[in-house]
Amino acid sequence: MYSNYIDEFLTYGLEKKSFDTKVAYGSTLAIFEKFLLEYSKDLKSFDAIHIQKYLGILEEQGMAPGTIHKHFYAIKAYCKWIKRKYLTEEIKLIKLPDVKQIAPKTLSKEEVIELIEKASVNKRDLAVIYLLLGAGLSATELVALNKWNIKIDEKNKRGTVVIEKIKRGRTRKVAIGPVIRKAITEYLNERGDDDPALFLSNRNQRISVRTVQSIIEKYCGKTKTSVLRHTFIGAMVQGEEDWAIIQKQAGLVTTQMLPRYAKPKEHNIQDVADRFFEKDLLSHEDS
Repeated sequence: MYSNYIDEFLTYGLEKKSFDTKVAYGSTLAIFEKFLLEYSKDLKSFDAIHIQKYLGILEEQGMAPGTIHKHFYAIKAYCKWIKRKYLTEEIKLIKLPDVKQIAPKTLSKEEVIELIEKASVNKRDLAVIYLLLGAGLSATELVALNKWNIKIDEKNKRGTVVIEKIKRGRTRKVAIGPVIRKAITEYLNERGDDDPALFLSNRNQRISVRTVQSIIEKYCGKTKTSVLRHTFIGAMVQGEEDWAIIQKQAGLVTTQMLPRYAKPKEHNIQDVADRFFEKDLLSHEDS
């Protein structure tokens, strides 16, 4: 899938890093490597000027500052591994906005209902969407799941997803409700095979992050998988759930980022404006 340069870096340079990190860095470096080919360079012969040019092109293409920084971090880690860290020391990066002040993109209630209705024709797709949308899993966490990572106890009406973290051997547990438990059970009953992977592709191989993205796009246009996770967290924050529970369910290190999910959307503001004077103020005057 990747060149020898990238494969060696992922195997040895990122040996102690998580699966998520390896996937992200590998795909990013593959894009950078393709860019280098235009200058007759590869991942052993590029210079700082190529890094700067590459990041500049990403900015010209309208890529979000945060995503550009992720590309840079992957290149920086690779440069450090090949003993050429100096190549990244003078690179100029676009300034990052204060993410705490930016409300993440989420789906509206109507969009969620439409997505679920469309996906209900396919048991696998529905189970995938429920885990992203109803349990807040990331795509990389989802594709790494095995059947034994799902613990369902219908007698006591409980369900848990056990997410194994390669880094430091840690795991986290996410509680899942009856709708998600039912969707997963029905999908697995339909499968009837011995493959350990929780989700399989149409070619009977472990599902990939790219396939998960394709599933979302099939029913919801050009919507990123991360939007479903943001929708999950946003719904819990807007529903005024305990922040400690949200932190645990979403696997967040701290609760510092949660206030941005409480920032009102434009349509929410309009709804308040529509009802406030007549329904709130004037109704009190009549009483």
